[in-house]
Amino acid sequence: MNYTDEQKNTMIEDLWNSSSKKLFNYLGKYNMSREEREDTVSEAFARAFKSLETFKGTCKLESWLFQIAKNIYLNKIRYDTCKKRIRTEVDTEKLVLAGVVPGAKVTNPILEDELNKIVESVIKFKFKKRPVYIDVMTDIFINHTDLTHKELAEAYGVTAMSIRREKYRLGKKLVDKLRTLKAI
Repeated sequence: MNYTDEQKNTMIEDLWNSSSKKLFNYLGKYNMSREEREDTVSEAFARAFKSLETFKGTCKLESWLFQIAKNIYLNKIRYDTCKKRIRTEVDTEKLVLAGVVPGAKVTNPILEDELNKIVESVIKFKFKKRPVYIDVMTDIFINHTDLTHKELAEAYGVTAMSIRREKYRLGKKLVDKLRTLKAI
């Protein structure tokens, strides 16, 4: 339905007066700080005003507003999760620099030996039920093989995609392990 700007202003103002405190309290169940809830309430009203023409009237205007606020919260969670994943990939780059992941060698032999022991123990623990991957990941992470994923897959009888997947997962586990040891 098409509303005039005056009608939209009146509707949103009435909705603000009747629902802003309820919406603020509703957002409390999502474990948000006071500032995050205030921001979400403001953004929800701004989006409601902007897209009032799309409101079909199949539910109360207040319910529609609450759904907008919930979607804002869920999108924020998705965004934060994506940022965390990107941070993990950056941490994997630190592993490359530390010589744990192929790409660079550690110049300190004592440090390299200790890192290799940690990597070896994580590999053995993670792949204890799939011993072929112990050999593959040892070649990649400790022996720093020059073979491609395809060549490793042919040599060990697994798929190149599974090697990539397990290498990525193992990199994440190594980051976690090294964080607990405060090595990175």
